[in-house]
Amino acid sequence: TTPQEWKNMLGKTAYFIEGLKHLAEIKPHHMRITYDEGVVEDDFVLGLVSNSVSVAGYKAYKKEDIKMDDGLFEVLFIRDLKNALERVYGVKQVLLLKNALELQEVLNALLTKHLDATKMFRCSSRHLHIVCDDEVQWTLDGEDGGSWDEVDLFNHQQVLPIICGDEALEDISSQMVGEPE
Repeated sequence: TTPQEWKNMLGKTAYFIEGLKHLAEIKPHHMRITYDEGVVEDDFVLGLVSNSVSVAGYKAYKKEDIKMDDGLFEVLFIRDLKNALERVYGVKQVLLLKNALELQEVLNALLTKHLDATKMFRCSSRHLHIVCDDEVQWTLDGEDGGSWDEVDLFNHQQVLPIICGDEALEDISSQMVGEPE
């Protein structure tokens, strides 16, 4: 968890610094992810499940693609970079330099929002069932969410009313502004 004083001083940069501190410690977790349109099974080093255009201040998606009341989670998992190309294309990765270049490619893809399917898995889904070979630590809104080897996530569409002006509604809602209820 990123220290609060870092967040206050550095904003989203604090999350990147904290992540860099632990880069060498990152171990992949083998997961089977069942989502609305299928199943993906692979080794992943990071997973983000949100109902937002941003996670920890990082705007992961194009704003026009995301609506907070559409009943869909935004899902982004980063594959284990050491083996991603071997699994997808049968290409053996042997050089550490190649892994560093892959890491840079992933970071560039995240920053430019041009997500690469060989290194990432992205989808939108109402329901996720994730089974891991070992317990994975979860974070919920920046706080410790415990460690789990199996989770079920459901997005309950429009359960809570959001009260805001029409201008804000255009950016977060799939409903027409001024639409009668």
